[in-house]
Amino acid sequence: MNKILLILLILVIGCCEGKVKKAKKGTITTQMNSQESGVKGQGSKNIIGTITGINWYSSLEEAKNNGSFTNLPLMIDFYADWCVWCKKLDNETFKDKDVIRESLNFIPVRLDCTRDRNIVKEYGILGLPTIVFLGTSGVRYDCLGFRNASDFLLEMKKAQEKMKPH
Repeated sequence: MNKILLILLILVIGCCEGKVKKAKKGTITTQMNSQESGVKGQGSKNIIGTITGINWYSSLEEAKNNGSFTNLPLMIDFYADWCVWCKKLDNETFKDKDVIRESLNFIPVRLDCTRDRNIVKEYGILGLPTIVFLGTSGVRYDCLGFRNASDFLLEMKKAQEKMKPH
């Protein structure tokens, strides 16, 4: 049943002018332009989307090297498959339509802490889930632990406010 729904989703997205291809189980790679994404100035981008509705990059390098995003801060989700609170964040918060809409103001990146322990040390991650908002000027704002959608929206706004040039 899930495979049928995934195929239908791919077909629907493909009909909406995005170029879609299956990447790996549970993810979709799509190409869209700024008019399709609803965000001005983003241009064309390659994104990895999960079932949460937020279009996540799967590596920092890919996200940072995408030249069309130089004006947007990173939103890095440090997670692990075994983390109960990470799954709750995925299943509740990241599926909220307002959180999805607000995520367009960031470059969203998901990093599995069990696959790359060096990145955990580099960013000083002490617990999961941790969302690190990282501005283009290097300003950092951390959100540690689960937040429901309304609380996470507030965290997103705080991060944006902190990263505004003063």
